[in-house]
Amino acid sequence: MKKILQKELYPFYLFFILVTFLVARNPFFWDTIQLGSRHAHFFFQNNLKFALLPDAIDSGHIPAFGYSIAVLWKIFGKSLPVGHFFMLPFLIGIVCQSKILLHRYFSSKNIYLVLVIFLADPTVLAQATLVTPDIPLVFFFLLLLNAILNKNPVLQIIAVSGLALISMRGMIITALLFTFDVWINFRGVKIKSYFRKAVYILSIYLPGALIASTYLLYHYAVKGWVGYHKNSPWAPCFEPVDFAGFIRNLFIYGWRLIDFGRILLWFLFALVIRRWWSTIKSDHNTLELTVLAGLFLLVFPISMLMHKNLLGHRYLLPVYLLFALLVCFVFFEKTSFSPLRKKVMAFLLIIGLFSGNLIVYPHGIAMGWDSTLAYLPYLRLRNQAIAYLETNKIPIEETGTEFPNTAGFRYVDLKDTDEEFAMKDLQKNKYFLYSNVFNDITNEEYTTLHTKWILEKNFKMLEIDFALFKNPK
Repeated sequence: MKKILQKELYPFYLFFILVTFLVARNPFFWDTIQLGSRHAHFFFQNNLKFALLPDAIDSGHIPAFGYSIAVLWKIFGKSLPVGHFFMLPFLIGIVCQSKILLHRYFSSKNIYLVLVIFLADPTVLAQATLVTPDIPLVFFFLLLLNAILNKNPVLQIIAVSGLALISMRGMIITALLFTFDVWINFRGVKIKSYFRKAVYILSIYLPGALIASTYLLYHYAVKGWVGYHKNSPWAPCFEPVDFAGFIRNLFIYGWRLIDFGRILLWFLFALVIRRWWSTIKSDHNTLELTVLAGLFLLVFPISMLMHKNLLGHRYLLPVYLLFALLVCFVFFEKTSFSPLRKKVMAFLLIIGLFSGNLIVYPHGIAMGWDSTLAYLPYLRLRNQAIAYLETNKIPIEETGTEFPNTAGFRYVDLKDTDEEFAMKDLQKNKYFLYSNVFNDITNEEYTTLHTKWILEKNFKMLEIDFALFKNPK
C-alpha cells in the first residue's frame, strides 16, 4: 500500500484521472467496438447469463472483459463513462507496477524521469483513452513480471489468471514470462533441487492454465474451432503467408518497432551498444533485461510474422515497454554521460514519443489508429458529420462508409437505436462518408470518390479528414 500511496506518483495518477474525465463520453472505437461494446451488449441483453458468443463476434478469447463491462452496466447503468472509469483502476495499477519494476533497476535519481518515458509511449497513451482489454492486459503483464522478480507467488497466480481471462495473447505473454521465470529460478540450482523447483513453479501457473484450457476445450467441443473459423470476419488476418509474405512482415515488424517516435530509442540503443557494451554486458541486471527484452522481441511476434495481418501496434505493447526499459537502463544507469546530458536525452525521448502522436501517413499506408492519439479528432468530426446528415435529412442508412464507422450507433455511441450506416458499395450508395482514418479504402475507390463523386461537405481537424460525397448517378 505504501508503494501505491507514494506522493511522487500522485502526478501520474492525476494525469490518468484527468485523461479519463476528458474522454469519459468518447464512443467505442476500432476493435473496442467488438471486444468491449458488442461483447458487453450480448451479456447485458442476456441478463448476465454466461454463454459462448455468437460466431459473428466471437474472436476466440475468454470474453471476461466484455462480461465485466456488462456487469458494471447492470450496476451503474449503460453509459460510456462507466466503461472509461472501468479502465481507471488498471491505469493506476500500471503506474504503480511500472514504478515497482523501475525501482528494481534504477537509482532513485532516475526513476521518475524514466517512468515518464516508460508511460509516454504513444500506444500506451492511445489505449489509455479507450475502453480496451489491452489496458488490463498491460497491468497483468507488469504485475506478473514484478511478481516473478520479487518472488511473490500469490500475485503471480492472480496475474496469470488475469492474463488468461483477457485474451489468447495474454496466454502467450504468460508462456514467455514462464520461460523467463524458469531461466531465473534454475540458474545455479543444484540438480537435486530441480524437481522440487519445477513442481513449485508449475503449481503457480496451474490455475491460469486450467482457466485457459477449460474454456478453450469447452469452446472447441461446442463450436469445433479455437481462435477463428473460416467464415469469421477476421479470418483473412490469420491466412498463412508464403516466404515473400514472411519477409514483408519482417519489414512491417521493423517499421512497427520504430514507428510513432520510437526510432529515437533505437538510435540511443545503438549508441550505447557501440560505445559501452563491452563494459556492461557482464552486468547481472543488463543480462536479465537483455534476456527478457530479447525473448519478447524475437519470440513474441513469431505467430504474427507467419500470418497475413496480425502486426497491429497494440499487439506489441509488451515489446515496446520491455525494449524501452532495457534502453533506459543501459543509458541512465550504465553509461558515463553527465547528469545534464542524460536529462537532455530524456527530454528528447519524451518529446519524440509525444510527437509520435502527430504522425499521420498519407492515403495508401495503413495506420494503427487505435495506437496513437492522432485518432482523437475523428470522434468529434464523426459527430459533426452525423449532425450534418440529420440536419439536411440525408438518410443514414443510404450513406455508405467503412470500418470503424460501420457498426451501429447502439454499439459505438450506446444510443438506444438500431440506426447504422450502409456498408461500402460505391455502385449503390447514394452518399458516402469518407475519412482518412479508414484503412480499407482502396486507391481506386479513393480516386473515384475524389474525382467522380460530388463533394457535399468537408470536415477537418488537425490531420484528420471527414468528407461527405454524393453519388453523381
